[in-house]
Amino acid sequence: MPELITYEALRPTLTTGDIVTWLGADMLSRAIEHYRPGGSHTSMVVVEHGHVFLVEALAHGPSLRLASARFSNYNGDIFIHRIPTTPSQEECLATNALVFVGEDPGYGFLTLFKLAWGKVRNVMTTPVCSQTAAYFLAEQGLIPPQCNVVSPGELAALLPAPVRLAPYTQMAD
Repeated sequence: MPELITYEALRPTLTTGDIVTWLGADMLSRAIEHYRPGGSHTSMVVVEHGHVFLVEALAHGPSLRLASARFSNYNGDIFIHRIPTTPSQEECLATNALVFVGEDPGYGFLTLFKLAWGKVRNVMTTPVCSQTAAYFLAEQGLIPPQCNVVSPGELAALLPAPVRLAPYTQMAD
């Protein structure tokens, strides 16, 4: 089992490009886990001006949110994969992630549905969460390019071993 760490201890060490793998307890998360084990959602950390944000593809479109707000009272397990990056890679990752949010390509509901039954060619027109994170990492040479869309669990398998975030509430801040 991965090392359990508090957000207070982890926060100062987070860097742009770190990947968050979520294992949710809701019905959609359990369905994703059933068809593609290893995770139900993926986010990427972006650290800007001392703030820790998460960039992720969600059903309503791309999202940029404070990590503390997103982690607060999450019903499930959260795993953080520390990605070794250079300052120039972090700058490119942050820029690409913020442009992604600004362009708002929507969400790949059809891709998510197709993933349950097989492989889906990796086209970034309307991406899903893990596809987005994998694309950003591959562009910087941090993981190999992916011909097919990877699920959260498949992406997690390409990354360094994670730490597990201890249950967290913003009230503790």
